[in-house]
Amino acid sequence: MSIYVSEFAHLQLYIAYGYVEKDRTENIYNSLMLIHPNGQCIGNYRKIHLTPFEKAWFSSGAEPVLVDTDLGRIGLMICWDLAFPELARYLAVHGAELLLVPCAWESPFHAPFQKFAMARAIDNTVYVAACNQIGWSSSFHFFGLSSIYGPDGRKIAAANMNGREELVHAMIDQNQRQALKKHFYTMMDERRIDLYREWTWKE
Repeated sequence: MSIYVSEFAHLQLYIAYGYVEKDRTENIYNSLMLIHPNGQCIGNYRKIHLTPFEKAWFSSGAEPVLVDTDLGRIGLMICWDLAFPELARYLAVHGAELLLVPCAWESPFHAPFQKFAMARAIDNTVYVAACNQIGWSSSFHFFGLSSIYGPDGRKIAAANMNGREELVHAMIDQNQRQALKKHFYTMMDERRIDLYREWTWKE
C-alpha cells in the first residue's frame, strides 16, 4: 500500500496515524498505520486491548507489530494498550527500542495516562512516545499532555493541558539507552525466564 505525498517527501518524516480499518470480512478495527518517508506503509497495527465503549464497535486485533526503521525498532500500541504491561514487554523482548502510542485519553484520567506511559518506559528500558488528543468529542474531553519518556522513565518532553495543539520533540539516543541498560537499569537482562516458564499463571 502506498500513500505517497510528494510535498512532504523532502522532509524525510515518518508519519503515524490512527484510523478506522475495515477488513475483507467487514470486521472493524481501531488501527494505527506507520508510513515511511518514501510513502510506503511499513506497519499496520490493530488495537488489541479495547475499552468497554470500543467493544460495541470494534473487533479486537491479535498481532503485535514491530517495525524496523532508521530511528530504531518501533513497537506500535494504541491508547488503552498502555495499561497492559504484557504487550509492552512482548514488544521489548522482541527488540523494540521505541514504543509509539497515539491516544484518545479522556479527563479526568490524566494521572494514569502519564503513569502508565512512564511505567512502560522504565519497565522495559525503552523510549515511549505517547501522543494524546485534545478538545471535545461528544461528552469526552481529551486533555492532551502528549509526552516522550526516556528509558529510565524520565519525562524528556511534554505538552501541557491548555487545550492548544503543540509539537513535542526529543532526541532518541540509543547509545544512552544501552548505557542505562548496563548500569542499574539491568532488569531486562536479569529476568528469571527459567522460573517464569514453570509457574502456573491464572487465566
